[in-house]
Amino acid sequence: MSEARLNTAVGHTVEGVGGQDAPAARGHAAPAESPLAGTPLDEAVLAESMALSRRITRTRAKSFYYGLRLTPEPKRSALYAIYALMRACDDLADGSDVEGVAVSATSAGGGGEPLEAFCGELAEVIERGTAARCARAGDSIWPAVGHVLATYPVEAEYLWAMIEGQRRDLDHRAYGSFDELSRYCYQVAGVVGLVCIAVWGYRGGEATRQLAEKRGLALQLTNILRDLVEDAGRGRVYLPTDELAAYGYDTESFIRRVLSGKSEKDFERLLDFQVKRAQMYYNESSALDSHIDGSCRPASWALMRVYERLLEKISSDPPRVLTRRVKVGRLEKLGICVRAVRLKKYAAAGERVDL
Repeated sequence: MSEARLNTAVGHTVEGVGGQDAPAARGHAAPAESPLAGTPLDEAVLAESMALSRRITRTRAKSFYYGLRLTPEPKRSALYAIYALMRACDDLADGSDVEGVAVSATSAGGGGEPLEAFCGELAEVIERGTAARCARAGDSIWPAVGHVLATYPVEAEYLWAMIEGQRRDLDHRAYGSFDELSRYCYQVAGVVGLVCIAVWGYRGGEATRQLAEKRGLALQLTNILRDLVEDAGRGRVYLPTDELAAYGYDTESFIRRVLSGKSEKDFERLLDFQVKRAQMYYNESSALDSHIDGSCRPASWALMRVYERLLEKISSDPPRVLTRRVKVGRLEKLGICVRAVRLKKYAAAGERVDL
């Protein structure tokens, strides 16, 4: 299938079905003023900010973008804005160039640190609906973020947890146990799942939120296995040290093994253990999609399936993570999206389809 045809397929939206505990916004037009008390938002500026968020997501999100394309508007654009926010935070933590967030060393009481300045801007967005100095800046993501936070039930604590996870990366230290690692995974990935379902809409209350956290954990564990070489090159190991020790490694020897590009039996046994645990969390979160608003289930399923497929590739040949970046090819991602579009069609008709 050509990319143009796929764009037509995955860009088509349908109305959702079913109730939800987290109410979803209705309608596509943005209000002229945020309900969060304060700063008027020019509609043209808001549209520019949303377009910037979409561009950032398209160019940076890779696998994530394919799934988000299946979310109907206006929820799709809302998630683009959230992704752009999280991308900016991650880039600030890494010291990379940041798009869509103009933070200076002295802005927002940041004390000279860009990430702290970013936190000051975010606090203002949460309180007022958008950062005052960015209220009419179409080259900023803040108007879009402020609109999303005013329109959807996204808890501020999720965003602060995400920032705390990025702070932990700034001063990375080994995780002694899986409990410690899972807390980090919650901060950088579990909250992503919680934000997504808040925008998508869902039923099932706390039980569904726990499923979203497990889904996020599964995705992050997959990322950790995919990025072993990249992280080792930066002196980082995310696998728990007690589990490394069970297979004969400490942090230093594991980094040497990874950077050598050569596998061995203990390494493959360790990866097999990690893969099986990640798959367990995919399995335990499999009921999540059925609790999400019907129109958004295809997006949730496609996001999960791309990452689960990545895990399957690692499982089939663990040593490959040492020599090349394992990824799901573009055509395979397109195929997953096409299958998910079938789910969207049946969801609109109130029927079920087994993918």
